[in-house]
Amino acid sequence: EFLALRQPTYFTQFYLLLMTLLLANRYLEYSALNEHLFLLDFCYFMNLSTVIQVTLFPSYLLWFKANYVLCMGVLMIAIVAWQNSLVFHSLDKLTSVFLHVFPPLTLHLHRWGLIPCPSILPDDQLSLSDITILPLVLYTVWQVGYLIITEVVLAKQMREDPSLVTALRYLSSNKKNLMNIV
Repeated sequence: EFLALRQPTYFTQFYLLLMTLLLANRYLEYSALNEHLFLLDFCYFMNLSTVIQVTLFPSYLLWFKANYVLCMGVLMIAIVAWQNSLVFHSLDKLTSVFLHVFPPLTLHLHRWGLIPCPSILPDDQLSLSDITILPLVLYTVWQVGYLIITEVVLAKQMREDPSLVTALRYLSSNKKNLMNIV
């Protein structure tokens, strides 16, 4: 909270450092449980997209807008859909919350000039194509990559090892989730 409100210019570095540590820990924990393919999910992709865009390509406005729409929409809705909760004694739950909250917060700080970026102006607006086509292109990039990895590159491994867990396998087997009914 202090960084976001009092020293927002340091927030991106904090986000990058903290998420690197948390995701390294998550990879180790999830690998032990055969759940490491969860790290291919959309929220991880959006974290990567956000970090790359704000650190390496801060003036690329179209990419920023696509990230902004997807983070403020899909990623924030995922907090409710995945029932994330802020449980301080659970590193797994904290990681899940930060994974879904930090990209929108980072982009929000950039959008409103708390983290200065000369290409993002306070008067900028989102057009219809900015809220539909750009995010759809970015989502399609992730979806195609995900399908190539799970259905081509890892197809044999996925067939031979039903204990490998992906989000789709988890959602379709979880009795509490509506996806199971579908």
